[in-house]
Amino acid sequence: MPMLHYLVWCARVFEMASLYFFLTKEQTEKDEIIAFLTDFLETEEGAGHIPGDRYAISIVWAALAFIHAGRADKARVLIQRAVVWLCDRVEKGFGIARYDADEKEETYTLIGYAFDFIKVDKNRSSFLTTIVSDLAAFLEDKNFYADVVNDLAACEIVYSYWQFPDTKAILTVDTEECRTYPNVPHQFSLTEFEEFSYAEHVKEEPSSFQITEKAGMNSLILLSVLLKDRYFPKLWSQIVERETIHSHV
Repeated sequence: MPMLHYLVWCARVFEMASLYFFLTKEQTEKDEIIAFLTDFLETEEGAGHIPGDRYAISIVWAALAFIHAGRADKARVLIQRAVVWLCDRVEKGFGIARYDADEKEETYTLIGYAFDFIKVDKNRSSFLTTIVSDLAAFLEDKNFYADVVNDLAACEIVYSYWQFPDTKAILTVDTEECRTYPNVPHQFSLTEFEEFSYAEHVKEEPSSFQITEKAGMNSLILLSVLLKDRYFPKLWSQIVERETIHSHV
């Protein structure tokens, strides 16, 4: 299997399994999914190795599934693996492809550094950067968060983020209502995640969305997996039932 296709496959496995985890109400099924995700993380080298920003969202929901199941340790492994992968791609290669890249650009960005005839501009800006930092903050392990942010800073990787208001824009990708953050500086130390003070984009994020009143919180997960450019960090605690997590971690 070509490298790009393998990494895309790994990302999609994480996406679909995590989506199933949050949609099912059967605890037996949830336990089976977490067992599968754990085995996948431990046995597949491509797990957490994102080929481009269009697949970065898979890290969010797999990590949150682990956290919901009381396996914050596995979430930490996944986040760290994604951080190391991203830093290596920037330091040794051209970074990872942007969200709007086609398959050709994704391939060239991923493996082009090894070939003199492939010319690709190095990409130091990444949606994945913001994702792993937000997830590290959500774990509320202050040392781990500091390590993640410092590693990304050492590689001079720039954060990127798109923010959507609580309007019909939440249902679309191409909208003028989207607020783009071309660089989102993160604080090097963390207080509490719920203070939302470690980065500007989280502070400005909506605290609720009307769609959840009719379709429930899982509607946000479905939108995230479908559109792949949003993940609603201010609502993570509600989505994973934070009060349950602390009794397991």
